Amino acid sequence: MGRFAKGEELKRLRADLDSLRENLSWAEAMEDHDRIEDLANAIKNGENRDPDVVYRRALRSVIDAKASFKLSEDEKSSRVTMWQKEAAAARRHLPRFQMEGLWVGRSVTFYLQSKELSIVISPVGTAHSISQLLLFEFPNR
Repeated sequence: MGRFAKGEELKRLRADLDSLRENLSWAEAMEDHDRIEDLANAIKNGENRDPDVVYRRALRSVIDAKASFKLSEDEKSSRVTMWQKEAAAARRHLPRFQMEGLWVGRSVTFYLQSKELSIVISPVGTAHSISQLLLFEFPNR
């Protein structure tokens, strides 16, 4: 088991986190402080295994460290470097950033019901049929 969950494990983790958050809201409503603390810790531990949460948190921390007036330049630099490494570690486990290899861009623009649609990007060596093309919708200009 690695640091970050992936695949089915990640899906289960996210479902568990949703359930824990719901339980936390109930515990807060009941003012059950012990349960609140336990659930908050469980949520924090679970979020530390979700690469998407870790990545967003690290990017936010980089921005906060750069904007901090309380830190010396050395401390800022140290924290920025630490959070950038954390973001890079999480980023390696995010599928949307794992598009290695040669990609060929195909761009075809056509108009349908006053909306511009573009067909973009297909990997080299992939069979093409209209059902395999990705459509991205852009607002009217």
